[in-house]
Amino acid sequence: MSRIDERLMKIMTDHLRPAGYEFQKVKHDFGQLLAGQEIFDKDIFELIHHAEDNNTLFELLERYKDYVLPNYSDLSSYADQIYAVIEAALELASILGDATIETPIGSFEGKNHADILDMCLQILSIVRYLDFDMTHELLLKFHREHVRESEQDTFCEYVEKIAAHHHDVIQKYGYVVQKRLVDVLGEKSDTDLLALSRYVLAVCRALLTPTISKTEWSYKEVTFGKINLPGTTDLGEIRHGALKILQRLASSSDRSIRRSAAACMRGATETPHAGNYDDALLNIVFENTNWVIRHLIANLAPEESETVQADEEWVLHLYQRARGLLKGRVQATETRQLADETKSLALQYRKAVAEVPNYERYKVLVGFRSVFDQEWDDERWGWEQKEKFREEKISEYIDSITEDNIDGWIAFFSLCVKADSTDLATFQHFTRFLQDFARAKPELAHQALMNPDSGLQPFMHIILLGFAEADRYDRFESVTSEFIDRGDRLWECARPFVLSPLQNRAILHRVFDSAIEEGNASVLYQVIAAVITNREFIGDEIDTLFLPALRFLTEHQDTGWIGQAWFRKEAIALLAILDEESAAAVLDNLVFLPQIDHDAERLLEPIVNNHPALVVGFFGNRLDIENQRESKEHYDAIPYDFYSLSTALSAVPDLLVDAALGWFQKQAELFQYRGANLISNTFPEFNDTLEQKLLELIATGEEQLLDFVVSILRNYHGETFLHEVCKQIVMVADPGSHHVRDVMIILEESGVMSGEFGFADRCKRKKEEIEYWLKDEDPKVRSFTERYIRGLDRQRAAELRRVGEEIELRKHQFE
Repeated sequence: MSRIDERLMKIMTDHLRPAGYEFQKVKHDFGQLLAGQEIFDKDIFELIHHAEDNNTLFELLERYKDYVLPNYSDLSSYADQIYAVIEAALELASILGDATIETPIGSFEGKNHADILDMCLQILSIVRYLDFDMTHELLLKFHREHVRESEQDTFCEYVEKIAAHHHDVIQKYGYVVQKRLVDVLGEKSDTDLLALSRYVLAVCRALLTPTISKTEWSYKEVTFGKINLPGTTDLGEIRHGALKILQRLASSSDRSIRRSAAACMRGATETPHAGNYDDALLNIVFENTNWVIRHLIANLAPEESETVQADEEWVLHLYQRARGLLKGRVQATETRQLADETKSLALQYRKAVAEVPNYERYKVLVGFRSVFDQEWDDERWGWEQKEKFREEKISEYIDSITEDNIDGWIAFFSLCVKADSTDLATFQHFTRFLQDFARAKPELAHQALMNPDSGLQPFMHIILLGFAEADRYDRFESVTSEFIDRGDRLWECARPFVLSPLQNRAILHRVFDSAIEEGNASVLYQVIAAVITNREFIGDEIDTLFLPALRFLTEHQDTGWIGQAWFRKEAIALLAILDEESAAAVLDNLVFLPQIDHDAERLLEPIVNNHPALVVGFFGNRLDIENQRESKEHYDAIPYDFYSLSTALSAVPDLLVDAALGWFQKQAELFQYRGANLISNTFPEFNDTLEQKLLELIATGEEQLLDFVVSILRNYHGETFLHEVCKQIVMVADPGSHHVRDVMIILEESGVMSGEFGFADRCKRKKEEIEYWLKDEDPKVRSFTERYIRGLDRQRAAELRRVGEEIELRKHQFE
């Protein structure tokens, strides 16, 4: 018998399962043909031009991609048609309007121009190598005529993927795609290149990447990886061509284009991160590196200190890399010569930079990427030494400022303030310098501040702090009064009260009055932050500043003040002492938050500790807003999960359940996905009080209360702590009622499953967890459990069969 079993299993493995797989493929292909039949039978262009809106157009393109293109026997025969379809669809998308999609439970945003663009690019990916010149021209046309500003980043990411080195393509065809891109772009005029700058930069980034993407598939896994490109003559020519194109962009009068081109050039100087590259590739990188450094020397712009600063840091890195490689593994003569040339060119650049006027002072005061002479000679000269050096220089500069040279310093300040700052580090040392300068020489600092050519007014709050530290409140008050009278620089006038314990509350009240008059919310944020941080110094201004500012922001549904408060321990202390009326004012503002995140929870915690009913009511108000909201803007009344608020809310389970029941009675629809979340967020696991409260509701046997409890339980994942409540529902409800069916669904929930046998394992575990119900005294519970276990057994058996067949089919597919 064992031999017969083995033969039967061999028939199953070798013949029946492969045959089943082929039948599945036939069925799948037949379904594709049916779904795409309309497009096969009709003129695709007629269907496109009769699309009523972008929703219809998107569905049509999706069917064309999924059901028509895979069934063309020879895509190249239809290349012209496919390119024309893509172009026609995107042109039409700019004309057609966007329409919402209506469903029985509400409407949501339909497809828009960006979605049509994405679908067109997906189709283009399928046929991009059929006629690459046509693909390239179509992409250029998209960039010029159809891609909107908000879509540029996504579009350029796609262009970068198209231009990238692909393992399979290079193995079959070499670098034909990359060569063609360099040739076509190199033939463009300077004007055309500048007009296409984003497109060109995306292409060049891809061409200069020294690695190649590789994907490997097997029946049970997919592996994504990168391998280093081999250093070939073709690769060297492509990279050199890309650099020459970038050189033309770098001559643009547009500063942002110049900086982007320079950043892209740096990519040519990078070796693969994984290492293990051959000497030929390293030689190409060194050749590109030396070309880039020569370019930097020839195009050094003394007036652009910020750019020089970034370039110097990079050149130092290249110098140190060359020096390190010469000391290390590099043995090839050509490579050592190229590395020596890199060192020599880097030192030439260092010498050229040293001659830039005012640059030495600039890099002491501005930026965090500054390079000093000591770093060229000593790699161990690190951050601590650099900070000490800067502090010494700052003191030296302040001592050197006099009435005779203040005009020169004012001109220098105007250069410093032009630096782009999107972080908190660019002006770290500059602000320290200004504060020390104002403290040490307040008259000269005042002169510089009030000179409009200095550009220092955005840093006025720092200079005001220096005045205060020097006890020159006369200067502080005269400057702030002058600007307040003009209604100018109110933010800078308020900011010192946040940064330091200042006592002149009259100035802060004047700032507040002007901000209310102008409706300047950002200034009110600073007023609120000042009250929070300095209550002990300026007095208890909760009623006169904090609450009035907050109520003004509430009238305008503005919650931006949170960004100035949530991280301050003083804010938590202030909110903890608010009376009920004041706490309600805070909650009236927070109700307009689109979602309750970590920052909001930090502010809610001290309120819920003292006024839990207010916070529970606050969530009820948010639910009312969400239920009545007609705006398409995102709004989550109750978060998917709490960071820390659950600890405080879990102390009042009766209050929570009673409030949630009220919300359910007001609007039962979607309660499971909204109001019930507050219970599951607060109680990831049931405590005794909550469980007893739910059991009491179930014991009434009322239909509505059972629905309410079921809605809460549906937010969990069938954990064992739900068993007692679920069992009580089974005992109370009619065996054929939907409540009992709901309990079965609740118990089957399990959250995330993983692995091929995840679902089967879950069925086995669920069975083991509930088997003790079979011994329950209540016959309804035992009967329910028997049905539930039978269902689990059937599901597990079916899943094991399905997984086994799927594994065998995948093995057959990848043989």
